[in-house]
Amino acid sequence: MDNPASAPPRARVISIIDGSNLHVSLKARSQPTRLHYTRLSIDVAKRLPPDIRPWAFIRTFYVTSSPIPSDNPAGFKDWCVFDDMLRKTDRLEVRLGRREGSPGARREKGVDTLVTILLLEGALLDTYDIALLFSSDGDFAEAVDAVRAKGKRVFNVFFKDRRSYQLAKACTGFIDLGTFDLGRFRFFRYR
Repeated sequence: MDNPASAPPRARVISIIDGSNLHVSLKARSQPTRLHYTRLSIDVAKRLPPDIRPWAFIRTFYVTSSPIPSDNPAGFKDWCVFDDMLRKTDRLEVRLGRREGSPGARREKGVDTLVTILLLEGALLDTYDIALLFSSDGDFAEAVDAVRAKGKRVFNVFFKDRRSYQLAKACTGFIDLGTFDLGRFRFFRYR
């Protein structure tokens, strides 16, 4: 009988999803945007290199910003349904940035900062070993460098033709989201 004490420790895997960045790319490809992001993240983790096994999936962080109700009441109502779906997803935590600017010219603010904080804080507090970063934003390259200097591994997960060269170069590896059947992860809403 195997001694559990001699079993190798499981690498702790998290995923951090740059929500707006991914949403835009999914829509551009006519792919579903309401996905079970935890299941997708676990499926992506199954493509990690064999030397990383065994691993345990810990949590998904979905980072985005909420629309402002007065700008588009119907769009805000749709956002609320999406937000509710996210918050009911197992092992998924939503982190919200904000929108700033005049109506019609609002911009997302704070989302990149939240993604960076999740990467750095988790590395400093040693809450993960491997991060799956769903983004094509090259601005995260320096944060990834800092996290890797602490001994963490970061895999960039995105569509190969839309990836950031700087981000992919900074990461431990790249996983092409275009090779997944995203329809399998569609989050259906029943009434």
